[in-house]
Amino acid sequence: MTDDQRKELRDYAWNYFMVHANQRMSLLRFFLIVTSIFFAVYIGLKNSENSSFNAGLVPLVQSIITFIFWRLERRTRELIKVGEDSLKKLDDEIESKVKSGFKQHYKLFESDDLLRKNRNKFIHQVFWFTSYSNALNILYLLIWIGAIALMLHEYKWIIF
Repeated sequence: MTDDQRKELRDYAWNYFMVHANQRMSLLRFFLIVTSIFFAVYIGLKNSENSSFNAGLVPLVQSIITFIFWRLERRTRELIKVGEDSLKKLDDEIESKVKSGFKQHYKLFESDDLLRKNRNKFIHQVFWFTSYSNALNILYLLIWIGAIALMLHEYKWIIF
């Protein structure tokens, strides 16, 4: 493979990775905005005395939207991983061209994997939620549980 072909492939893989990484952040921002709007609507309906709209439908719709965003996030994470794997393979090809003392500096994704692998096991067990994926999963789960709890409360299926 020529250097031009390698550069073209690397640019393609990097752009693929960046598109999906940016999409992941955009999905999160949009989800937080939608959740805030639904929460405001729910509070407004609860405080309105003459509302004919059933406030219990708002958390129901929010729980469905949360599930959809969670699935979109999982799919986007998979696409990001595809981009990472492609970049790792290209890094392996470049490795032979770089002086041996600098190899680890150019293999960014492999260095990140190594850092995660060598992380203190105790800290990792206690703070397992510190990875981006785990933190997002917790966020989606908490909002989904909260929406379900509000819906059940509205229909008097649970009391709190």
